[in-house]
Amino acid sequence: MRKAIRAGITTLTFWIFLVAALVTLTSCASPAPGSSPEQTIQSSGDQSAAGQAANPEEVNNSWSSPAFEAADIMAALLRAYPHRITAIARRDGDWALQIDQQWLYYANGRFLPEKERRNWQSYDPIPFYRYPKGLPDFVPPSGELREFFETLLDNRKSNPPRRHPGLYNALWQGSDRQSTYAQVKSIYFLGHQTQIHRDLLSVLASVEAEILAAASQDPALQAYIDGLATVSGYYYREIATTSSLSFHAYGAAIDLLPQYYNRLSPYWLWASEHDDQWYDMPYEKRYMLPETIINIFESHGFIWGGKWRLFDTIHFEYRPELLILSGFPLHPQSPAPPRFN
Repeated sequence: MRKAIRAGITTLTFWIFLVAALVTLTSCASPAPGSSPEQTIQSSGDQSAAGQAANPEEVNNSWSSPAFEAADIMAALLRAYPHRITAIARRDGDWALQIDQQWLYYANGRFLPEKERRNWQSYDPIPFYRYPKGLPDFVPPSGELREFFETLLDNRKSNPPRRHPGLYNALWQGSDRQSTYAQVKSIYFLGHQTQIHRDLLSVLASVEAEILAAASQDPALQAYIDGLATVSGYYYREIATTSSLSFHAYGAAIDLLPQYYNRLSPYWLWASEHDDQWYDMPYEKRYMLPETIINIFESHGFIWGGKWRLFDTIHFEYRPELLILSGFPLHPQSPAPPRFN
């Protein structure tokens, strides 16, 4: 349980890095009010409602993250969550999306309700970055990027990020311990009991079926499964030193914790406890998952923390919008999980 708790403390620390060091966020999200007439796209419940994200070319193995156009972000979100987002529209100069009759406005990279639109500077933006296909080539950071890593821990304590929780609270229908817990169900995944958001039950069932089918033909993969200690899904908590909820708090993330790490590091924050230059750690010293596991999760809408600079190699979280923006071929079921009432 202690490992599961520690493994959960990372999910959105990566977002801090992306905003501060690597991501050049789009500034086209908030044109001047009245710059274009209102346009609305209604969700029909299928993937084609808003079309494909722009430029779904092959993603290179780089941590650089070119900004996406606001319209592409909205289209990707609609395609990723058609069971929750009922429409996207241009409203009073901003793109907006509708969830449960509430409109959230994409105000300078922040998803905000109407009453908070003019206070956008009080919040940090949500990064929508290009998620790489394959493991990026490792290059030790240098220059300003290296300075960023050297002061990262101190900066997180003195200047933690503050993101408005409206978008993901609405998508996952939870904002506190009671409401998030009401959305999760207990399941067995790869032989271990855990809890996951009910919208992801069939998605994870498909992930498990594909993993087990592959393991039946791959003794090394079966040995990895047999070596798991626990699977950690729902765990309500905020990101350390922030007020932002972890994706584990929504039941939308899952950690695969092994019995043994064999002196390899799975998580950047743990590594920083004994290595001040953890950011120079090559892949060979990190605990890595079988490629088959990673590919199967990604094909069903999950991203893997092992591709992050702030690495978390045992962690997956459901972010199909990033995969759509990055041109990944997703399983048809993944962007539209069924609703269990």
